[in-house]
This record gives sequence, C-alpha cells and structure tokens, in this order.
Amino acid sequence: MRGIITGGDDAFLTPNESSAEFDFNAFSLTATGFQVITSNDYVNTNGVSYIYMAIRRPMKTPTAGTEVFDPDAYTATSNSETVTTGFPVDLFLGLQRNGTAYKNVVFDRLRTGTVGLNTASTDDDENYAQYALSLDNNTGFTDNNLTSGQQIISYAFKRASKFFDMVTWTGSTSNSTAVNHNLTVIPELAIRKRRDANQNWYVWHKDWSANGYNGNITLNSNSEGYNNDSAFYSALTNTQITQGVNNTGTFICYLFATLAGISKVGSYSGTGSAINVDCGFSNGARFILIKRANGSGDWYVYDSARGIVAGNDPYLLLNSTAVEVTNTDYIDPLASGFTVTSSAPASLNASGGTYIFLAIA
Repeated sequence: MRGIITGGDDAFLTPNESSAEFDFNAFSLTATGFQVITSNDYVNTNGVSYIYMAIRRPMKTPTAGTEVFDPDAYTATSNSETVTTGFPVDLFLGLQRNGTAYKNVVFDRLRTGTVGLNTASTDDDENYAQYALSLDNNTGFTDNNLTSGQQIISYAFKRASKFFDMVTWTGSTSNSTAVNHNLTVIPELAIRKRRDANQNWYVWHKDWSANGYNGNITLNSNSEGYNNDSAFYSALTNTQITQGVNNTGTFICYLFATLAGISKVGSYSGTGSAINVDCGFSNGARFILIKRANGSGDWYVYDSARGIVAGNDPYLLLNSTAVEVTNTDYIDPLASGFTVTSSAPASLNASGGTYIFLAIA
C-alpha cells in the first residue's frame, strides 16, 4: 500500500525506533518473492545474515468482473478526485475525454503512482512524473494534479488468477530471459513496454501469431500487425514468459487471459454487416478494446461508464490523445458480448478483415 517500487524508493518504518517513515531503493517484487537490489546495512551487508517474513498477495480466481475491473467517468472539481472501485487497484489507465492535457496515462503498483507511461507514445516512464495517482487504498484510488473541468475515463484493474497479471524484468540482447508470472494460465494477450528508453508498445495476441510468438502489433500506432525476425517471446507457459533476443533494457508487461464469464481475449472476421461477438458473458461487456490486425486501424476503446447502447457510443483511441468521439454507432450491446454494427468503418468491420479484441464483463 505504501509502495515496494521497481526501480524506485520503497517506504520503510522501523518498529524498534520512533523515527518517521523514510525511503530508499531496497527491493523489487517478483512473481515468486522479492529481490534485494541495494547494498545497505538495513538489508544487504556483505557477510551479514538477515531474517525475513513475507506474505503473498491474494490469488483468488474472481467469480464476477466487478471484483477485478471498474470503469469510471468523472469530472474534476478540484485538484484531486477519489474514486471508489471496490478493490485495491493494481493497474490504472486514464484518458481525458474533453482535451489532451491528460495523455492516456498508465500507472501500476509495481512502478508506483508517480511514474507513468502513455499508450499513444514511445516515451519511457520518466516523462510523466507530473501526474500522480495514489494507490494506498483498499477500495479505490485518488487521481491527483487535476484541473477543474477535466473529464476523465478511468479503467482500474486488479491482478487475479486467470484474469490479469503484470511483471517487470531487466534483459539483454545476448540472452533470453525467463520471467515468472502469476496468471496461472498461458497468457493470451501480452502488452509490453520498455521503461528506460523510447520504444514502441508491443502487443502479442494469441490470434495474431502467424510466425510463432513473433507476431506483434504496436499499441501506440494504427499500423498493421507484423511478424518480426527477432523473437519477442520464445515461450509462453502458465508460469513464465520467456523473452527472446529483442530484450535489452528494463520492461513492464501486462498479461491477460480468457476467464469464463469475466474476460475474453479473442478475434472476429469482418463482414461489412452486423456481427454478434459472443464472449460467453451473461450481461454484456463493460469494456471493449478492438484493433484491426491485418490492416491499418486505431485501437478503439468502449466502456459501460460512458455508454454501450443501441444508439451512439462514445469511444476513445489508445493510440491517440484526440478528444472523445460521441456521434457514431459502431457497436451495440449484446448480452453474450457485443455487436459490431454495419455502419462501423473498415478499422472495425471490413469484409476480410481480422480484428483482435479484449472484452471484460
């Protein structure tokens, strides 16, 4: 709750002293425990023995989407807004609906709420420290450094078995790197970003991997998916992702899977006519992310907080900081998932098009 930060300072209290909280860069969390990353009398002096106690985070498999995902639309009335999600937030994605000052920011518990990434940019994660998100809350988050009148849509995710996990690592081009994860099933969607240098967001999807694990699409552009000669992943299992040689630097990766009734990582083929996309849900989708894989097309994002209705549905683009579009009817509600309408453009529904998506109930 106070922060054990990958590549940043960790908050410390010393029970045998009355001194106030202090911080220094001591630990990083891994899927199976923790890593000591500094030489310090408190935690890592050569030749000294240390004892510890560690308690794992909850690993319950969710039975309802509301346990692990929450979309919220809010308008800032002051410098900060506290949002109730009903669970501790591990991953936050926020987009401004009525402007571009708040730039598609991504925060997560492993990197802290003061260092962000931008889904529409190749920038590293040091350029967005002017934003701040407080994650020290068991039932939500506080969005800070806002300007009155900003209209924000936020997507809050909780890590959970078979639904979502995230991992960090440091790699090199000379060696593959096996990274443990706690998804407990084989990832079907992996969204990877290099944190220490400007580089594209690379997305691997189970239905767009014509060349083994080399098939990728860039999240920060509308480009067609491609197959790279240098492997991004040489293996994906229910316990590890193994990075290939294209692996220099420090990284964050967000992993998603299909969980019956909760989430669906899938694809559909365009027809130009209305398409019912069955996700196995019972009350429709609350979140839909779609991208054309075999041609150019934006990353469309829809949600129930702004409205998935029979009429016009607002959408934003993860690869752009453009303001919200509200006057189109490209999707419709469907109890088992969602419908792509016949009026949708080629980037969502062209005959012969292949479209990948992530949907959450």
